[in-house]
Amino acid sequence: MSLSIMGNWGEERDMDYLMDLPDPVPLGNRHHPERLEVPFQIMEMVLETKGLIAKDVVHRVSADNAKCLTTFNISENGASNRFESTDHSISGFTIAAQDSSMANNMGWGSSVFLCTNMIFNANYMMRHKSTLNGRTNLRNMAFDAIHDLDNVREQIGHSFNRMKKCPMTDEQAAWWLIDAVGKNAINTRDIPKLWSSYLEPEIKEFKTGNFYSLYNSVTGMYQERNPFNISRLSRNLNKASDTYLDMREGREQIHELAIRN
Repeated sequence: MSLSIMGNWGEERDMDYLMDLPDPVPLGNRHHPERLEVPFQIMEMVLETKGLIAKDVVHRVSADNAKCLTTFNISENGASNRFESTDHSISGFTIAAQDSSMANNMGWGSSVFLCTNMIFNANYMMRHKSTLNGRTNLRNMAFDAIHDLDNVREQIGHSFNRMKKCPMTDEQAAWWLIDAVGKNAINTRDIPKLWSSYLEPEIKEFKTGNFYSLYNSVTGMYQERNPFNISRLSRNLNKASDTYLDMREGREQIHELAIRN
């Protein structure tokens, strides 16, 4: 899970601060702004229907009190922690805007990128302008999307499980890094550092001797990259990974068929 934030979204505030702000003033007959806390309250209500809660909540409010970015992690409201494992963590966000600079937004995913230039990225994103029925429509959109939350998490889990079941020799790892350069997932100059990170990862749990170790060495390097490039690099990395895993699984199936015959 990764959550990247670019730009100055404002000062960190608590919910009491949001609740004490005056009601927003419409900018015209067709402008019906919501209070800054409303999108996050909608998200909390929707998560509750799935037995989930928002934790590690941070509200960032602009200097003019016209915009608020709220970020959080999704957790199970109980003993289970299926949304908090290293592999499967899910982050969420809401953006409330009372001026005309941007629409109200909300979303969640395993990799979330937010920037003040209105570039947002997540598995699911919803947005709606400040219209008369804006609150109702945003709530309905969130209810529709939340049903796929488990599916997204299962897809992420399936992808990581494939990696963990794919053993790697040093030669195979080296050839994959070269292939990843050709697929624009990494740069040639990154290979020495990635190779060192693969052989001796900072997090010892990632030293598994399989494709999962290699994948984590690349995603760890991404933390040093400009967030503007992370979305593109991540897409290329996942394509390169899926292609390689498909090839390895195909070879294994062919080998098994040959043995049977």
